[in-house]
Parts: sequence; structure tokens; C-alpha cells
Amino acid sequence: MGTSALAFFFARRLAAGTGVPVGVICTGAAGAVIQELMPEELASELGFKGGAVALQGGYYNTLMHPFVGLSVSGMIFFQGESEAQNSGSAKKYPDHVNGYFTGMRQLFGYDFPVYNVQLCSYTKKSEAQFGFVRNIRVSQYNAAKQIADCTLIPSFDLGPDEYYYDHMHSFKKDELARRIVSAVLFRQFNIGTENDSLPPEPVSAVLSEDGETVTVKFKNVGEGLRSTSYKETVAGFSVGTAGKQNTAEAEIISADTVLVHVPAGSKTAMLAYAFENNVTRNSAQLQSSGKIPPNAFMIGVE
Repeated sequence: MGTSALAFFFARRLAAGTGVPVGVICTGAAGAVIQELMPEELASELGFKGGAVALQGGYYNTLMHPFVGLSVSGMIFFQGESEAQNSGSAKKYPDHVNGYFTGMRQLFGYDFPVYNVQLCSYTKKSEAQFGFVRNIRVSQYNAAKQIADCTLIPSFDLGPDEYYYDHMHSFKKDELARRIVSAVLFRQFNIGTENDSLPPEPVSAVLSEDGETVTVKFKNVGEGLRSTSYKETVAGFSVGTAGKQNTAEAEIISADTVLVHVPAGSKTAMLAYAFENNVTRNSAQLQSSGKIPPNAFMIGVE
């Protein structure tokens, strides 16, 4: 009970999948903002002027620095809730998380793989405190595009149920571990394929000539895209601008393609998926045949 449930389930699944014992170092710090997890010098370079619940760089000095020099196989990073408390932090998060991973790799002396967990949802009770979770998810998605050997792992659908006593922490860590291990086995052990092991990823979003639909192509779909509704219709898509999105109806029309219907009067500059603070299996229904959902995203429409 004194360590990370996610780390435990991850290690157990990875050991079972490889036949090799797995050692895990847990450097968890409740409520940490990212500047507390990096050296003070790096935090200053990125423009930070203080911490939140600890001294700037304080958690790094205590939890990370003692292990610099060890050979690690990779890092699972699950952070960003505290930045979801205001729009300014959410907007700057891509640069900050990019700077963090760059700095950590320099300290350890090599570019170890990173598995960044996209924020899960919490219950509606938490929205007053974490009002910009959806913006952080988009920031995490954008940051992953900038960071070499970084795999973003979806978890928005693994939040606590509304009746669960803890409205800010999820108990569904084993399923999250399954998704991470699936990516690690492919990335680092050549077990599985990209198509079967990684989250579905949008590769294009094309507006029809009449402006009424957007055709979205995906990769990493396994044997084909599925909806948790067990129908062709799929909830979770929206169309609009970066500042305003309108909920859109959508349907799976082939193994790797979703057709999104543009709401009347909506602008069509951007297409988003799971762009809400509180997301469930019912409100964002797309997944691969291996039951891995896409990460929440916002992309430009061609």
C-alpha cells in the first residue's frame, strides 16, 4: 500500500509478458506541479519562479536525483492534474513537459523511452477544482508529437465512477497498466505490432466539398475500429475552433475511418475527440479491436 498501484500492475504484467523480472522505482508526489519534479536550474530556465506544495525542485532533489546514474529502461509519467487548475498552465504545458523530458534524459545521459499517461477523468465533483483537464489532454497530445520516443497512453475512460468515494483518484489501474505494457512490449521487446499495440491515431481529417462531413482516417486500429455502443454510431467527436467545439454525430464507415457530421452553423477549423473534462466509455466510444481507445485530441481539418 506504500507504493504505486499502477507501477505494481505494470511490473507484474511486463514480467509475465517477457519472462524477465522487472524492477520499478516509484517517485510519486501528491499534487506536484511539474517544476517541483525537475532541478531548480531547469525550472528557472523554463521561466518558473516557485513551486506549489513544495519548494521548486524539492521533489526532484528528494525523489529523482539519488537515482541519476542508474541505467533505466524507460519512464512512465503520470502528471498534470495540478496544471489543470488554470488556463495559463494548461496552455504552456507542452513546452514545460517537453523541457522536463529533455532535461531528465540529459541528466541520465541517454534518451530513455517515455510513456506519458494522458490524464484520466474524475467525477463531476472535481470539475470545480480541475476545470482545464480537457486542455491539458490536448497539450499532452501536442507535446507527444514534439518528443522523440514518447508514447502517449489514453486513460480518460478509466476515471472513478460517480458513486466511488474518492472523486479524484481512479481504482482502474490494472487496465491502464495493460495499455502501457502493450506499448512497451512493442516498442522495446518487438512483441506485437504497431497496429495492435498502440492507441488508434488520427492521420487525416478531410472536410467534404459540401462542408457537411469530415472524414477521419486512423492508424493502429487492430482488426478495425469499434464503438463501445456495439453499433456503427460513435460518440465523442466535436467540430469547431480551438476555443469553441460543437458536439457532432459520427459513424464508423470502414475499419479505419470515421465519418463525422458537421453540426449546422458550426465552424470547421478543428476536429476534436473526447474534448470534455469528464469523459466516460459512453461519452467517448471509439476504440480499436484490442479495446484501446484513441487519446483525446484536437487536430486541424483539411
